[in-house]
Amino acid sequence: MIFKNYIDAGIFMKNVNSCVENPNDNFVEKLKEIFSRRSEKNSKYSLRAFARDLQIEPSLLSKIMRGLYPLTEAMLQRIARRLGLSEEEIANLVQEFRLQNKALEEGKAEKANTFFPIAIDHLKYISESYHIDLLALIETVDFKNDIGWIANRLDLSEEKVKDAFDRLVRLGYIVLNEQKVTLGKPQYSTLGFPSTSDSLKQMQATSLEQAIKALFKVPLNERSQSTLTFAVDMKLIPKIIDEINSFRRKINKLASVEGKRPTEVYHLSLSLYPVTTRNNRR
Repeated sequence: MIFKNYIDAGIFMKNVNSCVENPNDNFVEKLKEIFSRRSEKNSKYSLRAFARDLQIEPSLLSKIMRGLYPLTEAMLQRIARRLGLSEEEIANLVQEFRLQNKALEEGKAEKANTFFPIAIDHLKYISESYHIDLLALIETVDFKNDIGWIANRLDLSEEKVKDAFDRLVRLGYIVLNEQKVTLGKPQYSTLGFPSTSDSLKQMQATSLEQAIKALFKVPLNERSQSTLTFAVDMKLIPKIIDEINSFRRKINKLASVEGKRPTEVYHLSLSLYPVTTRNNRR
């Protein structure tokens, strides 16, 4: 799933790579080694026969051996026992599987925190937040390179979508390769821009307008909007902001690491501000 996150007046968009990563490379090599040994002993021993011995479908075994199907730990153990491996060998394979899986998840989390800055001179051209929404929409699994379809999904006019699309192509944020549409970079960020930037404020404002629109149009089970009003010692504000940032990072990690097949574009908007006027601001 793709999220846009707002922090210190900054906006960034994240995406998740859709390729299948395999945490059981060592086990796949073991499978290939055993199949090769059996084939050498019996020239008629086929992949179909190997699948029969392992009690799985030949097509599934083919995908596993080509690294195209990520096994679960339980499935790995089941196949390993059908191979006749010792409990010690199985335990070693499981340990390797867990270590590789942990490394993959940590790698995804690290990748999820790498961003490419939007050029500051470009921001004035894409200050309406639907430009970022369009970039995020490209990463959904059912994206169609069709102006009418995009307009319907983002609830915008076709003219506005066409102008935004052309602008993003011209600025290099969208790349067209024949009929295929991809992002120029995997993740974009406006963090680090001056919080006084008028373009950045405009981007924030349009997003808040969308939040109001969602309040009246989107079913409650598809959104979460709430407000907390409280009295506070100003000395605690930095600590509260740190807690908000920690929560934002947690949501970011959840969406980036566990979101395998994004279907929708969401905003996560976090605002903390005073409603009282301090004496020194009067």
